[in-house]
Amino acid sequence: MKIHEKAKLYDELLKDYESLLEDVRKFKTELEELPKREDILPMKESDQSHYYAMCTGAFSAMPMALDMKMWKHEWNLKYYKNQK
Repeated sequence: MKIHEKAKLYDELLKDYESLLEDVRKFKTELEELPKREDILPMKESDQSHYYAMCTGAFSAMPMALDMKMWKHEWNLKYYKNQK
């Protein structure tokens, strides 16, 4: 495999990694907006309040955990971009 072929594959890999991080950011935003969703808000006032608490409480810590993981992977991406 020639050097320019390896460089092309390296660039494609970095683009895939960036798109993965973007998808994780979108997922994190969706998790943060979960308690405000229109289909879940009526359950907050109903007798099924345990369901609302389960849906929103179980996912409340996930955005923070995703932030920590994304921070690590963003630094990795930055490092590998500087290796060019």
